[in-house]
Amino acid sequence: MVLVDTLSINVQNPFWGSDSDRYNQDRFKSIKQTDLLYNLYVFGFGHKK
Repeated sequence: MVLVDTLSINVQNPFWGSDSDRYNQDRFKSIKQTDLLYNLYVFGFGHKK
């Protein structure tokens, strides 16, 4: 069994800055798509239908 700490990846990650516990839509304006691959884990990865 493998467990992934999604809280650490999505909120406690230094990539998102000091206000990572608050929603800020402006933070997404300058982020490259490739950076999201390694710093955002939403519902898992894998084949999508």
